Amino acid sequence: MKRALLSLCLVLGMAIPGSLARSQQDEEETEGPQPSLDNPAYDETQCLEPEELLVVELVRSRHRELDQREELLVLREQALMVHKTEVRKEIEHLEALRLEIESLLQRRAEARAEGTAALVQMVNQMKPKDAAKMLELMETDVVVTVLEDLQPRQAGRILGAMPPAVAAELGSNLAIDPIAMDEEGDAS
Repeated sequence: MKRALLSLCLVLGMAIPGSLARSQQDEEETEGPQPSLDNPAYDETQCLEPEELLVVELVRSRHRELDQREELLVLREQALMVHKTEVRKEIEHLEALRLEIESLLQRRAEARAEGTAALVQMVNQMKPKDAAKMLELMETDVVVTVLEDLQPRQAGRILGAMPPAVAAELGSNLAIDPIAMDEEGDAS
């Protein structure tokens, strides 16, 4: 049994416990060369029983397997760190794009508001019949925005100068609350 423990310690490169070391010194004095980490020419498996050899080989095999697993884990950890860095860069890029899009949308909204204000001023100075002809040719959303910004009396005169079907559609759009429409659209 002592011999098996001694061989196992040598195979694993572990320190030899004190009682085994004394026992080894006693055997060295009586038997000649014994297992030693300093003696590379000595094969420690020569003095082992077949069962002990099997245990030693199993331990070596498990040690190699654990080394391979450790190497694999190190490689996976390195790959994970690379992916983590790539994801951070992508998030930063997307955040920059989001800020740029928000800025563009804000500028667009401001430009649209300025354009609408200028159009409202122009329509306000026109005769209702002429304004009606011009607004009939425009997109419904733009016309509704202009009519909302006009004084109710002027908007009514313009609607009165339009064909009844067009005036009815625009009147319906004016009556619908766009905020309530957005909330209904978000709910579905």
